Amino acid sequence: MDINTNSDKNRSLPSPNDLRGKIIIKSKKLPPCFPNENNKEYGEIIDDADCYEV
Repeated sequence: MDINTNSDKNRSLPSPNDLRGKIIIKSKKLPPCFPNENNKEYGEIIDDADCYEV
């Protein structure tokens, strides 16, 4: 039995006011059965300024 899992279930989530002004990063790892050119560089950090260049 994983003790960490049980303690995480009992921990309360932060309120929306506690999260105000913070950055939340959500990610999902792809399973290794999907190797292709689109996810080859998964996890690469891209500067937002580069996305808006004309």
